[in-house]
Amino acid sequence: MPKQDFNLANELFDSFASRQQPESFMEALMVALPLQDIEESSEERLLLREAVYDAIEQLPDFYREIVHLLTYEDYSLSELGNTIGFTKTHAFRLRNAAYARLKTNLEMNVHIRRKFGMAKTWDQSATQWCTFLGGIATEQNKLDYNEVRDRIDAIIGTVFNNHQEPSQGMFQAVAKPVIEYLRKMGQWDSGKMANLLASKQHDYGHKNIDRFGIQGIVVRLNDKYERLANLEFTRQFAAKGNTILPRVNESKIDTLMDIVGYCVIGLMVLDDTFRLELSEHYDTGATDNSRV
Repeated sequence: MPKQDFNLANELFDSFASRQQPESFMEALMVALPLQDIEESSEERLLLREAVYDAIEQLPDFYREIVHLLTYEDYSLSELGNTIGFTKTHAFRLRNAAYARLKTNLEMNVHIRRKFGMAKTWDQSATQWCTFLGGIATEQNKLDYNEVRDRIDAIIGTVFNNHQEPSQGMFQAVAKPVIEYLRKMGQWDSGKMANLLASKQHDYGHKNIDRFGIQGIVVRLNDKYERLANLEFTRQFAAKGNTILPRVNESKIDTLMDIVGYCVIGLMVLDDTFRLELSEHYDTGATDNSRV
């Protein structure tokens, strides 16, 4: 971690944790995540400091610079506006947008989610993750199959070769380009995706994932990628004028959705929300964030 960024993360964390009542916008940011009430070990404190650092690192460069100037350099809004070339009013809006994104990143950090129970039901967690992944993905015309393959291979290496838990970022890295392609195809709807996952969870229950844990998820994710690669081979085969096509039993869109679904489930296992129960009305509650 660069020294300057580490200092920024420390200053943010200490300002959040040291006062009973927020005295600034930055401190109010953490009211939703009550770090001031923590009686944590040094290890937990380090994990939470790293969570703040990771949340900052995930910001777009422009937002990260705004947070740095306001928090670490103690700029006023007028000084911020003069530095980035906007009026004070515009700087105020940009500050709010940067901190809103930072707050979302913090709320979706697996360590913070574990510590504070950011979801109360299975479907609530699935909806949060689908919405978050939809929020960090843009759209793209082509899907880079090699990129997806490499990112899945990174998870396989971590789990099966290094015998370690994959990071949150690894699952996000697989899901993001897939969602971007689905969005370009007009096939991404975070609410419907969450509802689909909740419906499958209702049918399968917890044990099919619990039995093999992260390793089972990674195997299923790899299987879905291999099916995706085979579907792409079939498409290319047809494009060359071949009339006898290999038989396939699942659409490309369905396979892409399954890849995202296993990434969401992996994230839920990491943040300890997979074992939560479905809410009574999961089928309607999961569609509140559609088209994100």
